[in-house]
Amino acid sequence: MQQQVIEIREMKEEEKEAVRDLLIESYIQYQEAFEPERWEKYFEEVKAAVDNEQIDTLLVARSGNRILGTVQLFRSSDLAYDEPPLQIEHPIIRFLAVHPDGRGLGIAKKLLDQSIEYAQKNNAQAISLHTTDIMEKAVKLYERYGFKRNEIYDYDKNGVWIHCYTFESIS
Repeated sequence: MQQQVIEIREMKEEEKEAVRDLLIESYIQYQEAFEPERWEKYFEEVKAAVDNEQIDTLLVARSGNRILGTVQLFRSSDLAYDEPPLQIEHPIIRFLAVHPDGRGLGIAKKLLDQSIEYAQKNNAQAISLHTTDIMEKAVKLYERYGFKRNEIYDYDKNGVWIHCYTFESIS
């Protein structure tokens, strides 16, 4: 199998719909794990994610002319979430996604590497993200990478616990 070259860079405006499609194709796998009403709300959030004007940086992972991954970076939780104030004053990772065709190529790790670099450039001491137990493989990836559970920033969203993970080894 030929090694694919993966390029990580900021999304261009003309790639917005391709990134939206990628998010849909990446997150649809979780549909069965949600209650139907909760899924409907979450899926609308996924589809609208690229339209969030509070995103500071939206990265894409490309191989050739195809976008295989994406991640959104925010300067703080107040900008990242429409939730009760979490008061996280360091960068937040949202909507990290890898297309099913791109899994196993190290794309998520490369996107996390760039997320850490983003935090460094912003002189942050940490970077956090939120996820649920439903996203079991993602949780394992974050833990292998070095993210630690940060329960102080967990919250309940419509009866589902959203867990915070923080990476603090930024220098």
